[in-house]
Amino acid sequence: MIKKISVRKDQLALLSRNGDYYKVLHAGEHLLPWLNTPEVLLITLDGSEVPDVLADYLRRFQPDWVEKYCLVADLSEIEAGALYMDGILQEILPPSTRRLYWRVEDDLTLVRMNTQQVQVQTEVMNAVLQPRRKGAVKGRDAILTVQVSGLACRRAENRW
Repeated sequence: MIKKISVRKDQLALLSRNGDYYKVLHAGEHLLPWLNTPEVLLITLDGSEVPDVLADYLRRFQPDWVEKYCLVADLSEIEAGALYMDGILQEILPPSTRRLYWRVEDDLTLVRMNTQQVQVQTEVMNAVLQPRRKGAVKGRDAILTVQVSGLACRRAENRW
């Protein structure tokens, strides 16, 4: 007997045996053996964060998969990040962040910012201050906006 699995166009399926991931299935219908059926983990490619345990496993044992299917957000001690999806700011990442995000084609991008600079990049600051339907940008409280002598000065406050 054979077991059938369907993977949508916006998904991947990771096959594993005994906790060891060994194959990626792309969109379509796939046949799996009935006996000794592998475990199937369906992943939606929506720009979401890869869970820490899976991210550590993929970094260690499947670096090719990380390169192909993930956006790597590894920031140094003097870098903050601005995560954009479809050109819309989603999150401000603090220094020393180490995360993976599932790719959404080329719609997910990371802008790195040097925290030693006094001024936050204008396009990032404008996106942070822009009202949004889905609530505030995650990590927005890490950026301090101040008014000095009639001039607006913006800087990344090192409260990470």
